[in-house]
Amino acid sequence: MSTVSISHRHRLLWVWVATLAAAGVAVIVIGKAHYEGQMYLISVALVCLVAAVVIPKAAERDGTVTPVYLWVALAAHLVGGLLRYAIIQTVYHGVADANGYWGAGKVLAPLFRTLQFPALPHPYFGTPFIDWTTGILFAVIGPSMLGGFVVHSTLGFVGCWYFYKAFRVAFPEGDRRLFALLIFFLPTMWYWPSSLGKDSLMVLFLGLATYGFAHLFRGAFQRGAVPCLVGLAGAFMIRPPVPAALAVAAAGAFLLRPIRGRSAAASALTWLVTVPILAFIAYFAVSHTAVYLGTGSATQAISHAQTLVAGSGLNSSNFTPPNPLTPLGLPMAIVTVNFRPFPWEAGGLLPALTSLETLLVAWLVVRRRRQILQAFRRWRTTPMVLCAVGTVLAFSIILATLTNFGLLARQRTQIWPYVFMLICAVARPPAVPDAPRFSWETAAESAAV
Repeated sequence: MSTVSISHRHRLLWVWVATLAAAGVAVIVIGKAHYEGQMYLISVALVCLVAAVVIPKAAERDGTVTPVYLWVALAAHLVGGLLRYAIIQTVYHGVADANGYWGAGKVLAPLFRTLQFPALPHPYFGTPFIDWTTGILFAVIGPSMLGGFVVHSTLGFVGCWYFYKAFRVAFPEGDRRLFALLIFFLPTMWYWPSSLGKDSLMVLFLGLATYGFAHLFRGAFQRGAVPCLVGLAGAFMIRPPVPAALAVAAAGAFLLRPIRGRSAAASALTWLVTVPILAFIAYFAVSHTAVYLGTGSATQAISHAQTLVAGSGLNSSNFTPPNPLTPLGLPMAIVTVNFRPFPWEAGGLLPALTSLETLLVAWLVVRRRRQILQAFRRWRTTPMVLCAVGTVLAFSIILATLTNFGLLARQRTQIWPYVFMLICAVARPPAVPDAPRFSWETAAESAAV
Protein backbone atom coordinates (compact mmCIF):
# COMPACT_ATOMS: atom_id res chain seq x y z
CA MET A 1 0.00 0.00 0.00
CA SER A 2 2.78 2.41 0.91
CA THR A 3 4.67 1.53 -2.27
CA VAL A 4 1.62 2.33 -4.39
CA SER A 5 1.04 5.66 -2.62
CA ILE A 6 4.70 6.61 -3.04
CA SER A 7 4.52 5.74 -6.75
CA HIS A 8 1.44 7.94 -7.16
CA ARG A 9 3.17 10.78 -5.34
CA HIS A 10 6.18 10.57 -7.64
CA ARG A 11 3.97 10.61 -10.73
CA LEU A 12 1.98 13.51 -9.36
CA LEU A 13 5.19 15.40 -8.61
CA TRP A 14 6.50 14.92 -12.15
CA VAL A 15 3.19 16.02 -13.61
CA TRP A 16 3.26 19.21 -11.54
CA VAL A 17 6.86 19.88 -12.55
CA ALA A 18 6.04 19.43 -16.24
CA THR A 19 2.92 21.57 -15.92
CA LEU A 20 4.71 24.40 -14.17
CA ALA A 21 7.46 24.21 -16.77
CA ALA A 22 4.86 24.60 -19.53
CA ALA A 23 3.32 27.53 -17.69
CA GLY A 24 6.80 29.08 -17.35
CA VAL A 25 7.38 28.72 -21.07
CA ALA A 26 4.04 30.39 -21.69
CA VAL A 27 5.02 33.30 -19.45
CA ILE A 28 8.39 33.66 -21.19
CA VAL A 29 6.87 33.81 -24.67
CA ILE A 30 4.30 36.43 -23.70
CA GLY A 31 4.91 39.42 -25.90
CA LYS A 32 6.94 37.35 -28.36
CA ALA A 33 4.56 34.64 -29.52
CA HIS A 34 1.09 35.03 -30.98
CA TYR A 35 -1.79 35.39 -28.53
CA GLU A 36 -3.31 32.08 -29.60
CA GLY A 37 -0.04 30.26 -28.99
CA GLN A 38 0.26 31.77 -25.53
CA MET A 39 -3.29 30.80 -24.62
CA TYR A 40 -2.80 27.28 -25.91
CA LEU A 41 0.16 26.72 -23.57
CA ILE A 42 -1.61 28.32 -20.63
CA SER A 43 -4.83 26.38 -21.23
CA VAL A 44 -2.95 23.08 -21.54
CA ALA A 45 -1.09 23.86 -18.32
CA LEU A 46 -4.34 24.52 -16.46
CA VAL A 47 -5.92 21.35 -17.83
CA CYS A 48 -2.87 19.36 -16.72
CA LEU A 49 -3.05 20.84 -13.22
CA VAL A 50 -6.65 19.68 -12.87
CA ALA A 51 -5.92 16.32 -14.50
CA ALA A 52 -3.00 15.71 -12.12
CA VAL A 53 -5.52 15.56 -9.29
CA VAL A 54 -8.44 13.90 -11.07
CA ILE A 55 -6.81 11.23 -13.26
CA PRO A 56 -5.03 9.23 -10.48
CA LYS A 57 -8.23 9.16 -8.43
CA ALA A 58 -10.34 8.13 -11.43
CA ALA A 59 -7.93 5.35 -12.37
CA GLU A 60 -7.78 4.11 -8.78
CA ARG A 61 -11.56 3.96 -8.46
CA ASP A 62 -11.98 2.19 -11.79
CA GLY A 63 -9.18 -0.28 -11.25
CA THR A 64 -8.92 -1.38 -14.90
CA VAL A 65 -6.79 1.39 -16.41
CA THR A 66 -3.60 3.04 -15.26
CA PRO A 67 -3.09 6.79 -14.85
CA VAL A 68 -0.48 6.67 -17.61
CA TYR A 69 -3.07 5.21 -20.00
CA LEU A 70 -5.47 8.06 -19.27
CA TRP A 71 -2.70 10.64 -19.57
CA VAL A 72 -1.87 9.34 -23.05
CA ALA A 73 -5.55 9.41 -24.00
CA LEU A 74 -5.88 13.01 -22.79
CA ALA A 75 -2.73 13.96 -24.70
CA ALA A 76 -4.20 12.44 -27.86
CA HIS A 77 -7.29 14.65 -27.50
CA LEU A 78 -5.21 17.76 -26.86
CA VAL A 79 -3.04 17.04 -29.90
CA GLY A 80 -6.23 16.42 -31.86
CA GLY A 81 -7.45 19.89 -30.94
CA LEU A 82 -4.21 21.49 -32.11
CA LEU A 83 -4.25 19.47 -35.33
CA ARG A 84 -7.88 20.34 -36.02
CA TYR A 85 -7.19 24.03 -35.45
CA ALA A 86 -4.21 23.95 -37.83
CA ILE A 87 -6.19 22.19 -40.58
CA ILE A 88 -9.14 24.57 -40.24
CA GLN A 89 -6.94 27.66 -40.44
CA THR A 90 -4.51 26.51 -43.14
CA VAL A 91 -6.30 23.98 -45.35
CA TYR A 92 -9.84 25.35 -45.16
CA HIS A 93 -8.91 29.01 -44.52
CA GLY A 94 -11.07 29.36 -41.42
CA VAL A 95 -14.28 28.11 -43.02
CA ALA A 96 -15.68 26.13 -40.08
CA ASP A 97 -18.34 26.34 -37.38
CA ALA A 98 -15.65 27.01 -34.78
CA ASN A 99 -14.93 30.44 -36.26
CA GLY A 100 -18.58 31.39 -35.98
CA TYR A 101 -18.75 30.33 -32.33
CA TRP A 102 -15.51 32.19 -31.67
CA GLY A 103 -16.97 35.39 -33.13
CA ALA A 104 -20.17 35.10 -31.11
CA GLY A 105 -18.24 34.28 -27.94
CA LYS A 106 -16.06 37.41 -28.30
CA VAL A 107 -19.19 39.57 -28.43
CA LEU A 108 -20.90 37.92 -25.44
CA ALA A 109 -17.85 37.53 -23.17
CA PRO A 110 -17.64 41.20 -22.03
CA LEU A 111 -21.31 41.05 -21.02
CA PHE A 112 -20.75 38.00 -18.84
CA ARG A 113 -17.66 39.59 -17.27
CA THR A 114 -19.74 42.57 -16.17
CA LEU A 115 -22.42 40.20 -14.82
CA GLN A 116 -25.05 41.39 -17.29
CA PHE A 117 -25.93 37.79 -18.32
CA PRO A 118 -27.52 38.27 -21.74
CA ALA A 119 -30.66 36.27 -22.38
CA LEU A 120 -30.33 33.02 -24.30
CA PRO A 121 -31.74 33.87 -27.74
CA HIS A 122 -34.66 32.02 -29.32
CA PRO A 123 -34.95 29.10 -30.12
CA TYR A 124 -32.60 28.52 -27.14
CA PHE A 125 -31.10 25.20 -28.24
CA GLY A 126 -28.72 24.43 -31.07
CA THR A 127 -26.35 27.13 -32.30
CA PRO A 128 -27.69 29.88 -29.96
CA PHE A 129 -26.87 27.68 -26.97
CA ILE A 130 -23.31 27.06 -28.21
CA ASP A 131 -22.82 30.80 -28.85
CA TRP A 132 -24.06 31.56 -25.32
CA THR A 133 -21.87 28.96 -23.61
CA THR A 134 -18.86 30.07 -25.66
CA GLY A 135 -19.41 33.56 -24.31
CA ILE A 136 -19.27 32.17 -20.77
CA LEU A 137 -16.10 30.24 -21.60
CA PHE A 138 -14.37 33.28 -23.10
CA ALA A 139 -15.38 35.37 -20.10
CA VAL A 140 -13.18 33.04 -18.05
CA ILE A 141 -10.23 32.22 -20.33
CA GLY A 142 -10.33 35.14 -22.75
CA PRO A 143 -11.39 35.21 -26.42
CA SER A 144 -8.93 32.56 -27.59
CA MET A 145 -10.01 30.05 -30.21
CA LEU A 146 -7.14 27.68 -29.36
CA GLY A 147 -8.00 27.99 -25.69
CA GLY A 148 -11.55 27.02 -26.57
CA PHE A 149 -10.20 24.04 -28.53
CA VAL A 150 -8.24 22.90 -25.46
CA VAL A 151 -11.30 23.09 -23.21
CA HIS A 152 -13.56 21.33 -25.69
CA SER A 153 -11.03 18.60 -26.46
CA THR A 154 -10.80 17.98 -22.70
CA LEU A 155 -14.59 17.75 -22.47
CA GLY A 156 -14.55 15.26 -25.34
CA PHE A 157 -12.03 13.17 -23.41
CA VAL A 158 -14.26 13.26 -20.33
CA GLY A 159 -17.16 12.07 -22.48
CA CYS A 160 -15.09 9.14 -23.74
CA TRP A 161 -14.19 8.31 -20.15
CA TYR A 162 -17.86 8.12 -19.21
CA PHE A 163 -18.56 5.91 -22.20
CA TYR A 164 -15.80 3.61 -20.92
CA LYS A 165 -17.30 3.62 -17.44
CA ALA A 166 -20.73 2.87 -18.91
CA PHE A 167 -19.28 -0.08 -20.81
CA ARG A 168 -17.63 -1.42 -17.66
CA VAL A 169 -20.94 -1.25 -15.76
CA ALA A 170 -23.09 -2.68 -18.56
CA PHE A 171 -20.66 -5.36 -19.79
CA PRO A 172 -18.44 -6.38 -16.86
CA GLU A 173 -17.25 -9.44 -18.80
CA GLY A 174 -16.79 -7.63 -22.11
CA ASP A 175 -13.57 -6.87 -23.94
CA ARG A 176 -12.67 -3.70 -22.06
CA ARG A 177 -9.18 -3.47 -23.57
CA LEU A 178 -10.48 -3.30 -27.12
CA PHE A 179 -13.23 -0.90 -26.14
CA ALA A 180 -10.71 1.41 -24.44
CA LEU A 181 -8.52 1.41 -27.55
CA LEU A 182 -11.46 2.28 -29.78
CA ILE A 183 -13.11 4.90 -27.60
CA PHE A 184 -9.89 6.71 -26.64
CA PHE A 185 -7.52 6.25 -29.56
CA LEU A 186 -9.49 5.77 -32.78
CA PRO A 187 -8.73 9.02 -34.67
CA THR A 188 -12.40 9.92 -35.10
CA MET A 189 -12.87 9.98 -31.33
CA TRP A 190 -9.94 12.28 -30.56
CA TYR A 191 -9.90 14.47 -33.68
CA TRP A 192 -13.46 15.54 -34.49
CA PRO A 193 -14.67 16.24 -30.90
CA SER A 194 -11.58 18.36 -30.19
CA SER A 195 -12.70 21.64 -31.71
CA LEU A 196 -14.77 24.51 -30.38
CA GLY A 197 -18.34 23.47 -31.16
CA LYS A 198 -21.10 20.94 -30.71
CA ASP A 199 -19.33 17.63 -31.22
CA SER A 200 -17.28 17.60 -28.02
CA LEU A 201 -20.31 18.55 -25.93
CA MET A 202 -22.41 15.85 -27.58
CA VAL A 203 -19.79 13.21 -26.74
CA LEU A 204 -19.69 14.51 -23.16
CA PHE A 205 -23.45 14.53 -22.61
CA LEU A 206 -24.13 11.27 -24.43
CA GLY A 207 -21.39 9.63 -22.37
CA LEU A 208 -22.97 10.93 -19.17
CA ALA A 209 -26.45 9.79 -20.21
CA THR A 210 -25.20 6.33 -21.23
CA TYR A 211 -23.34 5.96 -17.95
CA GLY A 212 -26.55 6.83 -16.13
CA PHE A 213 -28.56 4.32 -18.16
CA ALA A 214 -25.98 1.61 -17.44
CA HIS A 215 -26.64 2.04 -13.71
CA LEU A 216 -30.40 2.34 -14.17
CA PHE A 217 -30.49 -0.93 -16.10
CA ARG A 218 -28.88 -2.60 -13.08
CA GLY A 219 -31.35 -1.08 -10.64
CA ALA A 220 -29.00 1.56 -9.19
CA PHE A 221 -31.48 4.43 -9.47
CA GLN A 222 -29.62 6.81 -7.16
CA ARG A 223 -26.33 6.42 -9.05
CA GLY A 224 -27.86 6.60 -12.51
CA ALA A 225 -30.62 9.21 -12.33
CA VAL A 226 -28.49 12.36 -12.07
CA PRO A 227 -25.94 11.65 -14.86
CA CYS A 228 -28.78 10.36 -17.06
CA LEU A 229 -30.90 13.50 -16.69
CA VAL A 230 -27.91 15.85 -16.97
CA GLY A 231 -26.69 14.07 -20.08
CA LEU A 232 -30.07 14.06 -21.81
CA ALA A 233 -30.74 17.69 -20.92
CA GLY A 234 -27.32 18.82 -22.15
CA ALA A 235 -27.62 16.88 -25.41
CA PHE A 236 -31.12 18.28 -25.93
CA MET A 237 -29.77 21.83 -25.75
CA ILE A 238 -27.41 21.02 -28.63
CA ARG A 239 -29.17 18.54 -30.97
CA PRO A 240 -32.69 17.66 -29.74
CA PRO A 241 -33.32 14.65 -32.03
CA VAL A 242 -30.30 12.77 -30.68
CA PRO A 243 -31.30 12.53 -26.98
CA ALA A 244 -34.85 11.80 -28.12
CA ALA A 245 -33.59 8.75 -30.01
CA LEU A 246 -31.45 7.64 -27.05
CA ALA A 247 -34.38 8.06 -24.64
CA VAL A 248 -36.67 5.99 -26.89
CA ALA A 249 -34.04 3.23 -27.17
CA ALA A 250 -33.51 3.21 -23.41
CA ALA A 251 -37.25 3.16 -22.71
CA GLY A 252 -37.61 0.19 -25.06
CA ALA A 253 -34.81 -1.61 -23.22
CA PHE A 254 -36.56 -0.97 -19.91
CA LEU A 255 -39.88 -2.28 -21.19
CA LEU A 256 -38.43 -5.43 -22.74
CA ARG A 257 -36.42 -6.47 -19.72
CA PRO A 258 -37.67 -9.69 -18.15
CA ILE A 259 -39.78 -9.07 -15.05
CA ARG A 260 -38.55 -12.25 -13.39
CA GLY A 261 -35.74 -11.57 -10.97
CA ARG A 262 -36.78 -7.98 -10.32
CA SER A 263 -38.41 -6.88 -7.08
CA ALA A 264 -41.92 -5.48 -7.08
CA ALA A 265 -40.58 -2.09 -6.02
CA ALA A 266 -38.07 -2.00 -8.90
CA SER A 267 -40.75 -2.98 -11.43
CA ALA A 268 -43.13 -0.33 -10.11
CA LEU A 269 -40.38 2.29 -10.23
CA THR A 270 -39.62 1.38 -13.85
CA TRP A 271 -43.21 1.57 -15.03
CA LEU A 272 -44.38 4.52 -12.95
CA VAL A 273 -41.31 6.77 -12.99
CA THR A 274 -38.47 5.88 -15.34
CA VAL A 275 -40.35 4.95 -18.51
CA PRO A 276 -42.81 7.89 -18.37
CA ILE A 277 -39.93 10.32 -17.82
CA LEU A 278 -38.02 8.93 -20.80
CA ALA A 279 -41.17 8.98 -22.94
CA PHE A 280 -41.80 12.61 -22.01
CA ILE A 281 -38.20 13.56 -22.78
CA ALA A 282 -38.43 11.88 -26.18
CA TYR A 283 -41.76 13.54 -27.05
CA PHE A 284 -40.59 16.95 -25.84
CA ALA A 285 -37.33 16.75 -27.78
CA VAL A 286 -38.88 15.59 -31.04
CA SER A 287 -41.83 18.01 -30.94
CA HIS A 288 -39.66 21.01 -30.09
CA THR A 289 -37.25 20.14 -32.88
CA ALA A 290 -40.06 20.30 -35.41
CA VAL A 291 -41.59 23.46 -33.91
CA TYR A 292 -38.46 25.63 -33.78
CA LEU A 293 -37.51 24.68 -37.34
CA GLY A 294 -41.02 25.36 -38.60
CA THR A 295 -41.47 21.95 -40.24
CA GLY A 296 -44.42 19.62 -40.17
CA SER A 297 -42.76 16.45 -38.91
CA ALA A 298 -39.76 15.29 -36.94
CA THR A 299 -38.24 13.69 -40.04
CA GLN A 300 -38.43 16.96 -41.95
CA ALA A 301 -37.03 18.79 -38.94
CA ILE A 302 -34.05 16.48 -38.72
CA SER A 303 -33.35 16.81 -42.43
CA HIS A 304 -33.62 20.57 -42.29
CA ALA A 305 -31.37 20.73 -39.24
CA GLN A 306 -28.59 18.94 -41.05
CA THR A 307 -28.73 21.31 -44.01
CA LEU A 308 -27.99 24.19 -41.63
CA VAL A 309 -24.68 22.69 -40.50
CA ALA A 310 -21.59 24.15 -42.13
CA GLY A 311 -17.88 23.63 -42.02
CA SER A 312 -17.66 19.95 -42.87
CA GLY A 313 -13.88 19.93 -43.25
CA LEU A 314 -14.09 17.92 -46.50
CA ASN A 315 -14.67 19.53 -49.88
CA SER A 316 -16.38 17.96 -52.89
CA SER A 317 -17.68 15.10 -50.77
CA ASN A 318 -21.42 15.38 -51.31
CA PHE A 319 -23.45 12.27 -52.04
CA THR A 320 -27.06 11.20 -52.45
CA PRO A 321 -28.23 9.69 -49.15
CA PRO A 322 -30.54 6.65 -48.99
CA ASN A 323 -34.07 6.92 -47.64
CA PRO A 324 -33.92 5.25 -44.20
CA LEU A 325 -37.70 5.00 -43.95
CA THR A 326 -37.92 2.29 -46.64
CA PRO A 327 -37.17 -1.44 -46.18
CA LEU A 328 -34.20 -1.29 -48.54
CA GLY A 329 -33.06 2.15 -47.48
CA LEU A 330 -32.67 1.31 -43.77
CA PRO A 331 -29.80 -1.20 -44.15
CA MET A 332 -28.23 1.10 -46.72
CA ALA A 333 -28.50 3.97 -44.22
CA ILE A 334 -26.81 1.89 -41.52
CA VAL A 335 -23.93 1.06 -43.86
CA THR A 336 -23.67 4.65 -45.10
CA VAL A 337 -23.63 6.24 -41.66
CA ASN A 338 -21.12 3.83 -40.15
CA PHE A 339 -18.86 2.68 -43.00
CA ARG A 340 -18.73 5.30 -45.75
CA PRO A 341 -16.95 6.79 -47.59
CA PHE A 342 -15.57 3.68 -49.24
CA PRO A 343 -12.00 3.94 -50.55
CA TRP A 344 -13.16 4.51 -54.14
CA GLU A 345 -15.41 7.36 -52.91
CA ALA A 346 -12.64 9.23 -51.11
CA GLY A 347 -11.33 12.26 -52.93
CA GLY A 348 -8.32 13.70 -51.13
CA LEU A 349 -6.07 12.84 -48.22
CA LEU A 350 -8.50 13.39 -45.33
CA PRO A 351 -11.37 11.44 -46.95
CA ALA A 352 -8.92 8.62 -47.72
CA LEU A 353 -7.87 8.46 -44.07
CA THR A 354 -11.53 8.46 -43.04
CA SER A 355 -12.27 5.57 -45.40
CA LEU A 356 -9.40 3.53 -43.94
CA GLU A 357 -10.81 4.10 -40.48
CA THR A 358 -14.30 3.00 -41.50
CA LEU A 359 -12.79 -0.10 -43.12
CA LEU A 360 -11.15 -0.93 -39.79
CA VAL A 361 -14.46 -0.69 -37.94
CA ALA A 362 -16.19 -2.77 -40.63
CA TRP A 363 -13.43 -5.39 -40.34
CA LEU A 364 -13.94 -5.54 -36.58
CA VAL A 365 -17.67 -6.07 -37.07
CA VAL A 366 -17.00 -8.97 -39.44
CA ARG A 367 -14.16 -10.33 -37.34
CA ARG A 368 -16.23 -10.36 -34.16
CA ARG A 369 -19.56 -11.33 -35.68
CA ARG A 370 -19.87 -14.38 -33.41
CA GLN A 371 -19.35 -12.28 -30.30
CA ILE A 372 -21.90 -9.73 -31.56
CA LEU A 373 -24.46 -12.51 -32.10
CA GLN A 374 -23.74 -13.82 -28.61
CA ALA A 375 -24.40 -10.33 -27.24
CA PHE A 376 -27.75 -10.23 -29.08
CA ARG A 377 -28.72 -13.52 -27.44
CA ARG A 378 -28.10 -11.99 -24.01
CA TRP A 379 -30.53 -9.13 -24.47
CA ARG A 380 -32.80 -10.42 -21.71
CA THR A 381 -30.06 -10.23 -19.11
CA THR A 382 -28.13 -7.27 -20.55
CA PRO A 383 -30.52 -4.40 -21.38
CA MET A 384 -27.68 -2.23 -22.67
CA VAL A 385 -27.56 -4.50 -25.72
CA LEU A 386 -31.11 -3.46 -26.64
CA CYS A 387 -30.33 0.17 -25.87
CA ALA A 388 -27.20 0.10 -28.05
CA VAL A 389 -28.99 -1.62 -30.95
CA GLY A 390 -31.92 0.79 -30.77
CA THR A 391 -29.59 3.78 -30.55
CA VAL A 392 -27.55 2.63 -33.57
CA LEU A 393 -30.74 2.18 -35.61
CA ALA A 394 -32.24 5.51 -34.53
CA PHE A 395 -29.01 7.47 -34.98
CA SER A 396 -28.52 5.87 -38.39
CA ILE A 397 -31.95 7.15 -39.44
CA ILE A 398 -31.15 10.63 -38.13
CA LEU A 399 -27.66 10.89 -39.63
CA ALA A 400 -28.80 9.36 -42.94
CA THR A 401 -30.21 12.78 -43.81
CA LEU A 402 -26.66 14.10 -44.15
CA THR A 403 -25.47 14.62 -47.71
CA ASN A 404 -21.78 15.26 -47.07
CA PHE A 405 -19.10 12.80 -45.99
CA GLY A 406 -17.39 15.49 -43.95
CA LEU A 407 -20.48 16.13 -41.86
CA LEU A 408 -20.97 12.40 -41.55
CA ALA A 409 -17.42 11.87 -40.28
CA ARG A 410 -17.91 14.57 -37.64
CA GLN A 411 -21.27 13.43 -36.33
CA ARG A 412 -20.30 9.76 -36.43
CA THR A 413 -18.77 10.34 -33.02
CA GLN A 414 -22.33 10.17 -31.64
CA ILE A 415 -23.06 6.68 -32.94
CA TRP A 416 -19.74 4.83 -32.96
CA PRO A 417 -19.48 4.44 -29.14
CA TYR A 418 -22.62 2.28 -29.29
CA VAL A 419 -21.21 0.31 -32.22
CA PHE A 420 -18.06 -0.24 -30.15
CA MET A 421 -20.21 -1.55 -27.30
CA LEU A 422 -21.74 -4.19 -29.54
CA ILE A 423 -18.33 -5.14 -30.94
CA CYS A 424 -16.81 -5.52 -27.46
CA ALA A 425 -19.85 -6.73 -25.47
CA VAL A 426 -18.54 -10.29 -25.36
CA ALA A 427 -14.85 -10.97 -24.88
CA ARG A 428 -13.25 -13.46 -27.24
CA PRO A 429 -12.31 -16.74 -25.54
CA PRO A 430 -8.60 -17.14 -24.82
CA ALA A 431 -6.65 -19.02 -27.42
CA VAL A 432 -6.23 -22.71 -26.62
CA PRO A 433 -2.63 -23.89 -27.09
CA ASP A 434 -2.23 -26.45 -29.80
CA ALA A 435 -1.83 -30.06 -28.69
CA PRO A 436 1.71 -31.40 -29.15
CA ARG A 437 2.13 -33.15 -32.44
CA PHE A 438 2.91 -36.87 -32.51
CA SER A 439 6.41 -37.80 -33.58
CA TRP A 440 8.16 -41.16 -33.69
CA GLU A 441 11.16 -39.71 -31.91
CA THR A 442 9.08 -38.59 -28.93
CA ALA A 443 7.29 -41.91 -28.81
CA ALA A 444 10.57 -43.81 -28.83
CA GLU A 445 11.97 -41.67 -26.03
CA SER A 446 8.83 -42.24 -23.92
CA ALA A 447 9.01 -46.00 -24.51
CA ALA A 448 12.67 -46.09 -23.50
CA VAL A 449 11.86 -44.36 -20.24
